[in-house]
Parts: sequence; C-alpha cells; structure tokens
Amino acid sequence: MDRHGTRCYITRTSIFDRLLSISSAYTLMTKRPNSHWPKSILSIAMLILTFSTLSQANPQKSTEFDALHRETSALAHMYYKEAARELKGTFYIKRSVSDLKKAVVKLAKNEQHALANAVILANFPLIKKHIDSREMPIFLAQLLNHNIWKSAQELANEALRNGRYRTQSKTNYLLAEYYFSHDNLKKSIEHLTAIESSKPLTQNERDYATLIFGISLQRKKQHRKALKIYEKIESTSDYYGHSRLNMAIGYIRQGWWTDAEIAIADALLQKPPEELKEINNRLLLVLGYSQLQHEFYRNARKTFRKVGLDSRYMNRALHGIGLCAISQKDYPGAINAFKHLQSNEQEDVSSLESYLLVPYTQNRMGELDQAAAGYSEAVVFYEIKARELEASVSIREANPKLPLNDAELASLSDIAKKTHRMLHELDAQSSRVSTQKKIQTLKLKLNRALSAEWVRSTQEKADNLKSYLSQSQYGLAKLYDAP
Repeated sequence: MDRHGTRCYITRTSIFDRLLSISSAYTLMTKRPNSHWPKSILSIAMLILTFSTLSQANPQKSTEFDALHRETSALAHMYYKEAARELKGTFYIKRSVSDLKKAVVKLAKNEQHALANAVILANFPLIKKHIDSREMPIFLAQLLNHNIWKSAQELANEALRNGRYRTQSKTNYLLAEYYFSHDNLKKSIEHLTAIESSKPLTQNERDYATLIFGISLQRKKQHRKALKIYEKIESTSDYYGHSRLNMAIGYIRQGWWTDAEIAIADALLQKPPEELKEINNRLLLVLGYSQLQHEFYRNARKTFRKVGLDSRYMNRALHGIGLCAISQKDYPGAINAFKHLQSNEQEDVSSLESYLLVPYTQNRMGELDQAAAGYSEAVVFYEIKARELEASVSIREANPKLPLNDAELASLSDIAKKTHRMLHELDAQSSRVSTQKKIQTLKLKLNRALSAEWVRSTQEKADNLKSYLSQSQYGLAKLYDAP
C-alpha cells in the first residue's frame, strides 16, 4: 500500500519487484505461531526498522553519565581558564581575529587542541568585540567540539544577543549540531527552528541541518512531518542517501511500502562521496530484506551480493543470502553463507546465529545426522561463549575501579565514551596538583559507572547466548524425539 491508500498487487514481473519490507522469516512467525523457523531469526528480521541514519536504534540514556559529563566539562572549563591566564603577555595574545584564527587552526591541525582551547579563552575579549566576524564560528565550534561548555555557552549567548542575523544563524546551527550529538532533541529542534535564514550556512551545513531536523522529528515519532523535511534535500546533496533511507524508514513504519521502495531506488542512483559510501551498502541491505519479505528471493540475493565485501554490513547481507536460499530450498547455498559467517570468527548477531542456522538448514534438507552434530556443536559453542562472558562479568564486578580497555569501551553508549575521552584528554594535559586530584576523583567515579554499564551490556549478551543455547538444545531434542 502506498501513502495514498492504494493497495499494490505485485507479480514476479512487476516493476515493484523491489518493494520494501521486513523479512519472510517475520511473516512466517507472525502468520503461523507454530512455524519451525528459529525464534532468533526475528532479531535479524527486524533489522530493517533500526536503520535510520546517524542515530540508529533507541539511544541509551544515563543520568549518571550526563552528570559525570557535566562535572568533567566544568573541570575542563576551569583548567582552560587557568591555562589562558598563563598566556597573558605571550605572543598568543592577538590583535586581530584573523591572526587568532591562523594560530588556532595551526594548533588544531597539529593536534595541539589543549593549547588551541586556551588561546581562544585568552583572547575572549577580542572575539566578543568582533562577534560578527567570520572567524567567530570557528572558535565556537572548537569549544563545542571539546565540550568546554561554559565558555562556549558564554560566547554563543553573546552572539545570539548582539550578533547580526548571519552570526545568529551560524551560532544556532552549531548549537543545534552540538545538542543533537548529545541526544538533546528538544534543544536541537529549538535552535534549528531559530535559524531565520539559511543563507549564511554552506550548502553542506544546510543539508545537514535539514537532515538532523528530520531525524529529530522522526525520533519523536513525528514521521509525517519528518518526511516533508527530508524531501527538501536534493539529489545533488552529499546527504541525499541518508535522507532517502530515513524517508524509507518513515514510510515503512506507516505501511507505505511502495513509497519506501521508490525512496531507496532513487538514492541508489546517486553516488555519495567516498567518506559516506557506506550509506549505499545500508540502503542495499534494507532493500534486500524488503525483497525477502515479499518473497522476491532471487532479487533479494542479487541485492545482498551488491553489498561491499569490506562493508560493516557484509555479515548481515550474508545472513540475508542464507535466509533467501532456505526459502528457495537451495540448502547448500544457505549452508555455504552461514558457514562463511562462522569462519570470520566475529561475534555480531549474524555470526552468532549462524551456529544455530546451519543445523536448522541441515534438518530441512533431511540430513538428520549432520543436523544433530551441528546442534551439538552449537550447544557447546554457546555454552562456552556464555560462560566466558559471565566470567568476565564476575571479574569486572569484583574490580569495578579497573579501567576498561578499548574493546570494552567500544560497546558502551556514546555519552559514556565522550565523557571517558574528555576526562583522559584532560588528565594528559593537566599538571596542576589541585586539578589532578579532582581528575583522579572523577576518574574513579567514571570507571565505576563505565564498569556498571559494561556489566549490564555484557550480561545481556550472555542472556542472548543462553537463548540460542536453549534453541539449539530444543532442536537437538526434537531430532531425538522424532519417530
């Protein structure tokens, strides 16, 4: 059905062969509760509904990390104010904002961000005096990027109060971007709607502002308003693919499959810049699962094969190829896809579920001995993995002050990672005894909070593995109980 309420009847030769949807596995499970499809397939089947760009799935919110982030930001502000005072009388005190810009840009390029921040604060009177200069947004962006919020807020307030419309537009854009990155959608929308004219913004900035406005509305469940916003992004934009993907998600949530398919097809006609090329792989993945849902298995497999081999979405594409092959009764093809997932030794959902799907497919083939061996292997695999995770949880619970390594940090929420990065940058820069004491106190609090979040996340993974374990044991039991 499209957005106009017209039901579309589809044949194999229809131009709508690529209609968007979820997954045939989901259809089977919802239409036939006693279906023999593993329940775990549902987690993959619903992937299509978690693909909105720049902000996928529901954001993790933690008042504890918000509080720690504010404490760290306040400490950073204090540190940089002290560092700025030490620059008085040095050549870093500039007479013009153009000279100041050159100094700050040079320091930033050389990764000397601490000194760049201090130089900005040391020249605050000069910046405020020239609040309408073209250089001012550069200084504000530097402060926001490094979460020196109190100083950034002071400069932004000055710009919004006394700046001309060009300055106000740039400032509102930067604040909207900052709040969006910190998941404060209300404030982000507030500043986006306060931009009186988009002329002072570059084309990329206008498009990005439009995109995050649409995403913010969409995440607040205002899908129809969001769709109208996305339509403003033209096909020549770097963010066209992102806007069309989010449009497709909006259409899907309202049951407008035809419009969703058209949005994705339009986006795939455009070539995004190199740094955004993954958007096409994401579009292909969504399209493939859609074709799978509407039983266009041959088309779906063809779509999944277009996903780049080096793409982060390749494992999900392989999983889709396997599901298509099962539906086509191409069981060797399905096993080949799932075995490939096993061989990459990764621990994403697609790879983990492959240990369950191989014996499931062998069972469908009538290869009962191989299926039994496969289920037994899956039982051992899931038992070992679950025990390893639970052992890690026990160690972490016994040592909550122990710092997390990079791999452990990668699994945590954005606000947790930002706070950790900001505090450790501050720790590396500060040599003052009084500041160091405060930093070490905050680091202890942060490590406890990080450990607690990691334990929750890891325990959830262990519980998921136990679910796979139960399904493997059930599959094995059914084989042995069969007459």
